[in-house]
Amino acid sequence: MLKWSLRRKAFVIVVSLMLLAVSLALIPSIPKNFISQSNTGTFTISIEMPVGTSLSTTSDVASKIEDILTKDERIESLRTVIGSSQGSFASGGGSDTGSIFVKVKKDYKDDKARVVEDVRKRVTNIDHSAKIAVSGAEQVAGMSNTIEVNLSANSYNDLKAANAVLMNALSKVKEISNVKSNLSESKSELWVEVNEVEAMKQGLTAIQVAAAVRGAVNGESATTIESGGSSIDVIVRLDKNRVKDRDTLASLTLLSPMGKVIRLDSIAKVGMANGPVNITRINQERSATLTMEPVIKNTGAASRAVKDAVKDTKLPAGASAHVGGVTTMMEEGFSSMGMALVVAIVLVYIVMVGTFRSLLHPFTMMFSLPLAVIGAFIALFITGRELGMPSMIGLLMLVGIVVTNAIVLLDLVQQLRAKGYAAYEAIIQAGSTRMRPILMTALATILALVPMAAGRTEGGIISAPLATVVIGGLLTSTFLTLVVIPVLYLTFDSLRNRFGIADTSFAESSEIA
Repeated sequence: MLKWSLRRKAFVIVVSLMLLAVSLALIPSIPKNFISQSNTGTFTISIEMPVGTSLSTTSDVASKIEDILTKDERIESLRTVIGSSQGSFASGGGSDTGSIFVKVKKDYKDDKARVVEDVRKRVTNIDHSAKIAVSGAEQVAGMSNTIEVNLSANSYNDLKAANAVLMNALSKVKEISNVKSNLSESKSELWVEVNEVEAMKQGLTAIQVAAAVRGAVNGESATTIESGGSSIDVIVRLDKNRVKDRDTLASLTLLSPMGKVIRLDSIAKVGMANGPVNITRINQERSATLTMEPVIKNTGAASRAVKDAVKDTKLPAGASAHVGGVTTMMEEGFSSMGMALVVAIVLVYIVMVGTFRSLLHPFTMMFSLPLAVIGAFIALFITGRELGMPSMIGLLMLVGIVVTNAIVLLDLVQQLRAKGYAAYEAIIQAGSTRMRPILMTALATILALVPMAAGRTEGGIISAPLATVVIGGLLTSTFLTLVVIPVLYLTFDSLRNRFGIADTSFAESSEIA
């Protein structure tokens, strides 16, 4: 085989380039993720009711969903949580939100995507006043494949309008589902605007007026009662129901430092308007974050679809949006790993130059890297594994692994050349001598990685793509190295002789031998 290849150098080189081109052409067809998602067979149903909804109403909606889930034979168990302490602090009780955590039976674990889609169709419209979302996303080390779109605007009204426009546009993107926004609903609120001039005439400052209003609404400790060895504060405040009334708050009486009783509306404007429950700012601009989940395995394709939708959506003046979340992590991660690959290749080349005392022969050995890329991408395509961070780490590992085969082969070639062998005879002799150890070393490594590539362990979401890349790269680089590298060596040697360039590496090889 080696003799046949050396007589047809141009054919071997062209075929190798064609294989490389085919493998690179497969890249768009390979799914791309930052990191593969685990499949524990769990998913989540979130319930969001209108602001201020009572706990019992939210619980009734959750009960309707539970009835549907318990009748599904594919569901193993579920757990429901209505409200939370955090929600209570942030949005007035948290009684308007709930979550149902669902676990699929083991037999249907691999078919979880279909279960999630079926449940989504059955529960999302169970109550027209509720926003119900079904999420099948799972996290690995705190990371998920959730795509985010960060939306910013100068004012709340602009942000609200832009949010509605973008939500509508993204809901039409077929590559994603479960589009949600953290822009809170507005609710009625009373506001007080102090007329500082009038307040000063009465001997009051805006801070004093605000403190008096806060005390009337939130209450102040009037006295303390001792009971059973403990102290109990007695809080005095306006009736909660009266606080909701504008006229009641406007008629609130204040005592000025001059001992005069005055009405609040005599020194301030009191009004009622709709306002957000909470406000989020990014870079001092009012912001909202829209989240969505890919419904396809290729997160990269879903991210591109979202980017196109955002780009084609005409937002109100002053509003802007950019894609983040897993999209940003993928871009930054791939860029960092790409730079690491370049640095690794350069370092390996420098080490080999120092070892062989030649610039040409290490360059020849580096051609084993594209030969590994051929198998790596073909393996990912055949197995359907994702090109993500684990796969990139596998490519980084291949830089150090596959070059060793070329080193083992060409090192013996150089030693034989130093003993007086012609280039052709040295290649034939080295090929027959080093073929067995090269094949055995590669085979041992491949077999050791097979259990990892199977992905049956808990860590398979990371180890499987990594092992797949290494196995594929080793398979092609090992067999092609025994053919292509000798062909390239003989080709470059012929060019070197034609241009009269001396090879100073023979002396070093002789000393090593």
